[in-house]
Amino acid sequence: GGGPGHGWWISESAVGGGEEIVVRNFDAGYRSPAWYYIAVFAPMGSSYFILPRLDQAVPTVRLGAVFKSTVAASAFSQVRFVPRTIAEAVHVIVQLRNPYTKGLRIYLKKNSVPTLAEYDQVFDTPSARGEYRLEISGPQPDDLFYVGIFGLDLGIIPVGTFYEFRITILATDQMREFTAMDYPAKITAVGSVVPLPTTFSVLPPGASLDRTFFAAGGWTYFRIQVPQKTVITAEVL
Repeated sequence: GGGPGHGWWISESAVGGGEEIVVRNFDAGYRSPAWYYIAVFAPMGSSYFILPRLDQAVPTVRLGAVFKSTVAASAFSQVRFVPRTIAEAVHVIVQLRNPYTKGLRIYLKKNSVPTLAEYDQVFDTPSARGEYRLEISGPQPDDLFYVGIFGLDLGIIPVGTFYEFRITILATDQMREFTAMDYPAKITAVGSVVPLPTTFSVLPPGASLDRTFFAAGGWTYFRIQVPQKTVITAEVL
């Protein structure tokens, strides 16, 4: 990405037998949105998979907490956890945000991040409410587990958007008190999508507009230059 001579990386390492080639972008940061093209050359027939992943720490989720995140189609989102308690089992519950009830595949692996080819458990059959559950029997208190949430490319989410999900990790005693609930869709307030202005008034910093009448259902636009942290307040009478 970024044009010839900028943002390109290459690896000419020869691997086989399940070994990995890891190629990193050494540019200062990532461009968003941006497209990166990957070319794989194989002198003979072989199988492989490509897994793009950001170089960032995997978030840690404690038992009983709710962690919310997003994942794109054909991409991974990961979390990790350590039980820190003696339990018969640990339950991993992933819930898709409405209106979607399918579109994820959940991977689990002990001690390392799961991939499409390497995992200990995998589950992709949600309930009618879009809930995925995995159970880990007899975990040790200091075991380290990674959960990979993979977004399936089913063509059901618009390009450039994400699946939203929340994940809860519960010990056996916590699971007995757990009640499955929908993860409701975001409520978009009426008029929250503001159309682009065609005309506007310049509003200097520190200015006050009093007794201004706005027509019902209409928009009035102002432009303000913000040289530093600015607080804008509006009082509705």
